[in-house]
Amino acid sequence: MQKLSLILTIFLILSGCSAVRKQSRTIKNPEKQIVTEVSEILNANITKNNFVIQKASINIVNDGKEKKLLGTLKFRNTGTYLFSIKNNAGIEAARILITNDTVLVNDRINRKLFYGSPEILAGKYGISFSMLPLILGDYVDFKPEREEKLVCKNGIEMIDFHDNEKNISYEIDCNEGKIIKAIISENEGSEGIRIGMSKFIISEGLSYPGVIILEDMKKETVITLKIEKIRKSEEENMDFIPGNNYDKILLR
Repeated sequence: MQKLSLILTIFLILSGCSAVRKQSRTIKNPEKQIVTEVSEILNANITKNNFVIQKASINIVNDGKEKKLLGTLKFRNTGTYLFSIKNNAGIEAARILITNDTVLVNDRINRKLFYGSPEILAGKYGISFSMLPLILGDYVDFKPEREEKLVCKNGIEMIDFHDNEKNISYEIDCNEGKIIKAIISENEGSEGIRIGMSKFIISEGLSYPGVIILEDMKKETVITLKIEKIRKSEEENMDFIPGNNYDKILLR
């Protein structure tokens, strides 16, 4: 499979969604002070909360072919993601559960159950479990010792992290207090994923990008996401029920 294969595409898609509701207001405020404290940015992370993306529209362009889907996401701040992917008729095609130790994918169309560990995300699809909040514009600090302040130039701060496997670079809009661009790539070569976030929204106290664009570095796949409806949630049913008599396939 390619770096942005179906399974990763499903996950990334659901992190964003479609047309932003008019009643939601943007964070942008010309009188707002530049955010320099890292703690302020961390406090603005949407993944500090339990929330539900109730409606999502998804546009995928792969090798010149376009596909439109719908989706939802239920998230618990303990690190549990439950996604549902539907066709435009509203029929569920797949359900995906991701936790810190499990990945389960119910493929309802082909009656298959894919299973594995989150390491498959990093090893095969280019993004680890700990990196997933980046897709929502959240700040994730990969340094052993966290910086306390950002040095913003023209309202922007550039941050690079390096480890033995990945380069992670992102750009922070200090006015928004959110990440507006992230690149996850191999230490050698140009393969990787580019994520762009824009049109930030505040809804029910949640700060998130209204538009998310994901693409592989070879530009074989481009996914455009927008959020239609989101809300906070204290209690949500996070059940994942495997399909009866589905073929079980280990993700490798």
